[in-house]
Amino acid sequence: MTQISYASRLVWGLAVAAASILFCSTAIAAPRGPVTIQCDTFKYEIGPDGKNLAFIDKADGKNYLKKVEGDAARCALIRKGDKSAIPASVSLTGDILSIRFTCGTTANIKITNQKNRVMFEVLNVSADIDSFVFLNVPLTLDAVPVEPFAACALSQNLHTHVHALPALQRELWACCYKQFGFKGAKVAVVGVPQKEILPTIRNIMTKAAPVVPFSDQGGAWALQAKEGYGSYLMNFSSLTEATTDEWIEACKTIGFNQIDNHGGSSAFYLFGSFEMDKKRFPEGWKTFKKIVDRLHKAGISSILHSYACYISPTAKYVTPVPSDDLDLLSSFTLAAPLDEKATEIVVKESTANVSTVIGYTETSNRTLKVGHEIIQFENVTREAPFKFTGCKRGWHKTAVSAHATGDTIGILKTYWSGLYVPRPDSALWE
Repeated sequence: MTQISYASRLVWGLAVAAASILFCSTAIAAPRGPVTIQCDTFKYEIGPDGKNLAFIDKADGKNYLKKVEGDAARCALIRKGDKSAIPASVSLTGDILSIRFTCGTTANIKITNQKNRVMFEVLNVSADIDSFVFLNVPLTLDAVPVEPFAACALSQNLHTHVHALPALQRELWACCYKQFGFKGAKVAVVGVPQKEILPTIRNIMTKAAPVVPFSDQGGAWALQAKEGYGSYLMNFSSLTEATTDEWIEACKTIGFNQIDNHGGSSAFYLFGSFEMDKKRFPEGWKTFKKIVDRLHKAGISSILHSYACYISPTAKYVTPVPSDDLDLLSSFTLAAPLDEKATEIVVKESTANVSTVIGYTETSNRTLKVGHEIIQFENVTREAPFKFTGCKRGWHKTAVSAHATGDTIGILKTYWSGLYVPRPDSALWE
């Protein structure tokens, strides 16, 4: 009897353990009745199995939910590696939306009604997963200003991902990630008459989401900003203290009220490091501020065209010692030692798919990084032995040096004919 009882307990324990494994095929009984989430302007209904049922404009009763199939029809989704799980049951108790997924993982979301919007805030997720889509509502809206109803999902902090731009959206979607944390991920869901969408967004972003940066000259504020009704001239480096009056006169003559200062030139400021040409701007950005003050006094706005994520080849992060955080398009392993005079580089991995095309829309500028040396190559062999050929050593004034067999060498990722980028999640990215 003791052996049978022990065996029964063991089997039961194993069954419970199996049910808690992330992507198992656990059968879960769904509660009865749909879940209704609503505010004064819209009503969102979810079936007990997590399938979206309706997204209704309360003003006229029209249902704007788009009918889709498969996972896209569910209110939420979790993912671990290349596997995903959909809701098996959904329930709302008070202000807590509870979701149990087909794998046994559970998640709780706090729902807050704020008149013309609803806040969704992730409280917890029970398992070790990679991502959690906690809002997924496809809509039939065309997202154009002539429609009577407008809907929008607005991220309320920096670790909540909303892929659609405000103000008008065809899909309400929000996701959070293990990398940045699940708890506290928060999104505002707005569904209002078209004329109210911009004022509502302005209200939310100035009061409810203080940690999210915004510009009161663009986005939901654009129609109220004078810059939205003006025109600009492009400055690529010729605007200096000596030429400021000429620029002001040119703007007044043709009726323009803005200057867009496009960086990237060594005669102006470098992308990425923002180093300025000391000949034209002796005090760096202090000199430029003097120019901007004069433009403002003349009623002319000054805009920086900064290419924020891109790095000029002559910036300090590239030359003379390239940062270890520059991103790579692909990596290889040296199959033979590389001395200071070598013009061919032999690697272990195939180079058959390496592109030698360069240009404005290409992501390679035929530059390699090994250690702290950058090398430009002309071509590759498509069959073994795999080589980079026609190599020019010490590119971008980096130091030519020897490299050992087994060292990693990579093709640097570039954009716009040769601007480098930082590796995501690196110190340089930050």
